[in-house]
Amino acid sequence: MDKKAVLSLIVLLLASSILANALQYTTYAVSPLQINVVSDKTVYLVGENVQIYGNLTFYGELLPNRLVALEIDDSANEPFIFRTLSTGTNITSSLKVEIIRVFPGDDVGNQLYSFKRGSNVYVWIVYQNNYDDWVYTTFAFTIYDVNNAPMFAAAPIKYWVSPGGPYNMSYQWTLPSDAQLGDAKIYASAFTELPKKKGVPQCLEKSETFTVTANTAMSATITSQLFYQMSIKGNYNYSFTLPTKSLRLGNYTVSVAANYKGLWEAFPATNTTIFKVILMGDVHDVAVIGVEPFKTVVGQGYVSINLIAENQGNYAEVFNVTAYCNSTPIATMIGISLPSGANIIITFTWNTTDFAKGNYTIWAYAWPVPGETDTADNTYTDGIVIVTILGDINGDLKVDIKDLVLVIKHFGSYPAHPKWNPNADVNNDNKVDIKDLVLLIKHFGEYV
Repeated sequence: MDKKAVLSLIVLLLASSILANALQYTTYAVSPLQINVVSDKTVYLVGENVQIYGNLTFYGELLPNRLVALEIDDSANEPFIFRTLSTGTNITSSLKVEIIRVFPGDDVGNQLYSFKRGSNVYVWIVYQNNYDDWVYTTFAFTIYDVNNAPMFAAAPIKYWVSPGGPYNMSYQWTLPSDAQLGDAKIYASAFTELPKKKGVPQCLEKSETFTVTANTAMSATITSQLFYQMSIKGNYNYSFTLPTKSLRLGNYTVSVAANYKGLWEAFPATNTTIFKVILMGDVHDVAVIGVEPFKTVVGQGYVSINLIAENQGNYAEVFNVTAYCNSTPIATMIGISLPSGANIIITFTWNTTDFAKGNYTIWAYAWPVPGETDTADNTYTDGIVIVTILGDINGDLKVDIKDLVLVIKHFGSYPAHPKWNPNADVNNDNKVDIKDLVLLIKHFGEYV
């Protein structure tokens, strides 16, 4: 295809793009339903209090009175916490599968008021399906001690619940022999799937209290209660205490999910964050927690890369970080100074001009500081950046009609625009416009 034909095709494609933008799309490059999640710190000592919070928005507006599924997995990817949170206290969404009550008891379903250390606890969940069809449901629960520290979490039942009820299920758990004496609490949730797999709440969670004692268990009658975390319109929050015993150290992953009416009932918003648990005492620990190239396909020239370094120890540290493509150093940041628990985003530029065209793995390494023993997280690998011909958008090492279509598709976009694709920004000026088309045409037909 000669360049005159290419220009004619550009005019046709631009006209089509303008017409398409005038129509109402039913698909979205970026969903208008968004959820975020953060922790108040990135590094915690054993026994510290952890606060998790975030918000749910639709087209940028806070969504009140919605349910949020939360799952926290420990460093071995084992469940640590399951909860159902809310962005308000006036939940009006329909409840297909509803937990009627949760209680601790014996093996035949008698509720017990107290349990002796080391004894068996049967967690009973009573539920019903209010819908007129079978509903796939994941039931999960978390047990906390008197200090609001998680003792155990499980999602033991996942199956299709038939209409009607009530039904019940039980799960046997052995109370630790060194469990804290005092009032413990169970929280039970029903999800469409595990939150880390985009599962959302089926209903409000229910809770129940029992006492850990050194005496024999006693029977009693207690009514399960609905539980709300304190929340402000569109926001949710949750706090707990890290146990001081039998706690895995390392990175914990927090997953949240929530849906909305209409199309977004089936396509929930999801997000994750990570925090790290370390031992008390003298800890020197630096890490690289992110490497983010602005583009994954770049013509021989320049590409900006964000590097995120973090001090996960107890002391202020000054350290260096080196970034690599494959085994070749491309930048070294010297004298990064961070207080305990802080992180920093550093942007540097990689000049790819003298690098052969092909695939390069981008990674970074934080030089260990004196006294550091945990160096597993000093290295962070992002992925592949393709160095290619200027105008090659899809990274197939040639400039052809496919690349032209991509530039037209993203024409007029810029960072934060729903159609933004940085790879289509050929000249790196943070917008996809006629200048990018001119550069693409200049190299049209070239290949490696």
